Amino acid sequence: MGWPVLGSHAIDTFFVGATTPGLWPDALETIARDLRADGATLTNGTAIPSRVSISTGIVSVVEEYFALAAQSAQFDSREDRVKPMPDDGFIGDFDTYTAEEIERDPFYVEFLRPRGFGWHAAAALTGGDSPLVLSLKRRWSAGPFQPGELAQISTVLPYLQAAAYAAQTALSFRSHDHLDALEAMGQGGILLSREGSALACNTALVLGDGLNIAEGHLRAAYPSEQGALDRAVAIAVSPRLPSELPAPSPAILHRPSGRRPLIVRIARLFDVAPNPVAEARALVGVLDTAIVPIPTSRLLRELFDLTPKEAELVMLLGGGHTLAQAAELSHISLPHARQRLKIVFHKTETSRQSELVTLLLRLA
Repeated sequence: MGWPVLGSHAIDTFFVGATTPGLWPDALETIARDLRADGATLTNGTAIPSRVSISTGIVSVVEEYFALAAQSAQFDSREDRVKPMPDDGFIGDFDTYTAEEIERDPFYVEFLRPRGFGWHAAAALTGGDSPLVLSLKRRWSAGPFQPGELAQISTVLPYLQAAAYAAQTALSFRSHDHLDALEAMGQGGILLSREGSALACNTALVLGDGLNIAEGHLRAAYPSEQGALDRAVAIAVSPRLPSELPAPSPAILHRPSGRRPLIVRIARLFDVAPNPVAEARALVGVLDTAIVPIPTSRLLRELFDLTPKEAELVMLLGGGHTLAQAAELSHISLPHARQRLKIVFHKTETSRQSELVTLLLRLA
């Protein structure tokens, strides 16, 4: 059995919007038309601009909505009453309200009708604390979604839910690939949400000396440096175009321990457009300038035919230890360490420790 004729365009365009968020407005316009509506929104959890994508035809109405909602938390009664679950299918206005309630509700009467709208069909594509909700909007003159219509468009829902799951999984893997890439370069990494809170970190990130995460947000050790960190986050998570924002710059964070400072760079992920399907919005790279990057022991052994003990000595010297300290850490005498170093010089075609360390930096 093939895909249903009704909703086939909606199914085909959903994944495109999810993986290329700049196309969401057009994709949602197609989805709305194909499911017999005049507009659509896709919302992740709370309805705030950074979590909502809007079909092209209703952008101005939704912008007015957000402007009024910012003035009153009780502006939209649907926010608290309409809570679809993934197994519910599409639910219409009369699944939540009586006809009498709709005739008295300020949101319906004072906001929607003067703008020509008034009817909805909403469905949850995912579950959890922040469900992904597709809401279809219909003009008042077209009349409400009837039970038969809701049942018919609900046959499309499993396809959209599968597309949402596949897109979220793909985008999650893509985000974590960035964390892994930073770790491979010896840098700490943090994924930030649309609101700038930390979602995930890599194992190279070391907190507590210069940078912390408190209640999900990045915190500098010194209040005088918090402003630069906050600005870098705000620029990275902003929905505005890069040309409309200040040029991004790294935040330099000094450390209570007295060690050299951290350099924190924050970059956007994916497209500048809001994407309710993608949790991660920005990537934080944390460079510890006190750490000298050195190649792995395995690479040194393969490149220069070093023994494991010789490679261990090289890495200790590359990490900033003196030869005496390296000897102690390797549990050998200083004369033994000198003899081992001579062999390393021969194998690496170097003649001094400074030359050896320079070689390590070039390989790292």
